Amino acid sequence: MVGLTSRDLAVKGSIIGIIIAAPTVVVFLGLWGLTGDLLMPAVAGAAVHFVALVFAFRLAKKFLVRREPGK
Repeated sequence: MVGLTSRDLAVKGSIIGIIIAAPTVVVFLGLWGLTGDLLMPAVAGAAVHFVALVFAFRLAKKFLVRREPGK
């Protein structure tokens, strides 16, 4: 793996952060607006958050890692 510049690190970190946070916030706010309850949306948001973490980890390994040429 070749070294990352500060800009590359910030851009890639922001992309991963959006991939993790966006679905969680959408599920939480959507369920909260529909039900008016706070507990069920919090649990559902936490579950979606962990699924998003796994998805983001796999996506980062596949697309966001810069490899040395020839490997």
